[in-house]
Amino acid sequence: MNSNKNILLIFGIHTNNKQKYYATLYNIKHLHKYSKKIICIDSNENKNSGLKEKILDLYDSIEFYYLKNNPILLDVAKWIHGLNSENYLEYDYVILVNDSICISRPIADFFEMIDYINAEMYGIIDSFENKYHIQSFLRAFNQSGIKKFIRYYCTNNHKILAPLQTTEIFEIEITKIFSNIKSLYSIKNSINRSTRFHKIKNTIKFYIDYLLDRDRMLLKSYNHENLHFNDKQYKYYLFSLNYPIIKLKKVNSYFYPINYNLDENDFNPIEYRNMHWDLCNIAIKDLITHFYQSGIKEGRKYKPTQNNCPPKYLVEYINKNNLDFLLS
Repeated sequence: MNSNKNILLIFGIHTNNKQKYYATLYNIKHLHKYSKKIICIDSNENKNSGLKEKILDLYDSIEFYYLKNNPILLDVAKWIHGLNSENYLEYDYVILVNDSICISRPIADFFEMIDYINAEMYGIIDSFENKYHIQSFLRAFNQSGIKKFIRYYCTNNHKILAPLQTTEIFEIEITKIFSNIKSLYSIKNSINRSTRFHKIKNTIKFYIDYLLDRDRMLLKSYNHENLHFNDKQYKYYLFSLNYPIIKLKKVNSYFYPINYNLDENDFNPIEYRNMHWDLCNIAIKDLITHFYQSGIKEGRKYKPTQNNCPPKYLVEYINKNNLDFLLS
């Protein structure tokens, strides 16, 4: 990537366990060499995690802040805090990252996409879940894009009353405000059952723009496509397409066998809702229906005593890439 590009990297994290601690260290390892400056914002209650001390010992040009955790705005509140603490218009790009992922390999291809393609927002992977959007765990913005992001926050943050709305507004709905967006990988490839890569200087692979008129009717029939919830697709992306993202939620999931039979006497809907913040607006009587329709497919545990049981292919991939800390 062109060394003249100035990049500001902002991590919004909540380091409440060792898995997130090591995943954040691993993510910084893969990202720091591309950035002029990194800002990390963690929650006040995690001051004793040791992450700040470790990061500052390993790297220069990193600032680390603590902030009262906002259970409604989540990582968005921390990103905004980071933006407010820095003159972000001094940078060519701003990258916003959260702690829901572990980057499994160097992602030079992502930064080369940014360098060669003109867009307001860039991501690693898109999704058709609910509406088309770029998944928010790692997004880059040029100057025009980050100004739009901040204006959108100032206009919409007062509307947020629950964490699920944060996802709906700042991950899904926000996509429509950008005039041009690009994704390194696209779920559209799986929908169309074809591989459509474009090569630049033989070093980068990424997908053709997602909105082609001849595909619009096809895309409308796939409203719930999220790569990380489709084991066949996710396995293919990891092993065949060198997809670089491990979702911690997937590692911490429970892989239910085909035709799983739930003992409904063992299902406590309040426990189930308390374990998953995004279910807070679902009525208690509807939670068991959610588990049958979505929870099983997404690998959601329904009681605290369930151990993690990720899919075997994911365990194999983690071991292959020496990321055993994710399974501890």
